[in-house]
Amino acid sequence: MDFTKLKAQQKAQEEEKKKEKEEKELKWPDDYYAVTDAKKRREILLRALDAGIEPEENKIRLDMWERRYGRKEGVDELLAAWINLIYFANVVKKDRVSRWHRKEKDQIIQSLCVDILEESGESARELLYLEIYHMLDFYMDICKTDKKYSGLILGLGSMSKESVTHKIATEFYRVCYQVPSVFSQLEAYDILRKSAFDSFTAKFPNYAHTYRYMVEHEGALPGSE
Repeated sequence: MDFTKLKAQQKAQEEEKKKEKEEKELKWPDDYYAVTDAKKRREILLRALDAGIEPEENKIRLDMWERRYGRKEGVDELLAAWINLIYFANVVKKDRVSRWHRKEKDQIIQSLCVDILEESGESARELLYLEIYHMLDFYMDICKTDKKYSGLILGLGSMSKESVTHKIATEFYRVCYQVPSVFSQLEAYDILRKSAFDSFTAKFPNYAHTYRYMVEHEGALPGSE
């Protein structure tokens, strides 16, 4: 009997069981995308890497984590890019970006993790989709609970839930379809559009028709015409 070979087989079996246990305990990747705290997300991701779970995909996830949270402490670059895109969609002409806006434009493009698609190829597309989806889900939760977001002019009460949902839908539409062409021509923008549609309709299933209507009718809300 080859004891060396037997020992190697036993070790491999133990490692496989350990990996399965770690994966089960982590509920991977659900736990990673269920958490919004940056540090906790990194801890979960490193545990998955140590357990050998999806090693190639998780290397890309770690790179994406660094791009999203690691450039400046306390700043969510992806969320900041989305908020800046709302500004661009509302203020800047579709095909005219002034010198004053170019610096912000370059920062937004960098924060959208465009480079990761060039560096990691097709395998990064789905992971970027999931990361943007995660960010937008977090953003919508903020909008639903933030009194300033749902407040009326001069602080005279708050919007109805339906009005808040329509406001979010309008923002999503404008960012996805009314931004300057310097953004919408990016490869990552198709991913952002898909993430926006999927995350909105998952968060507000009863208003999925509203978002579809806006896309088909150039931003008009149902019943407004």
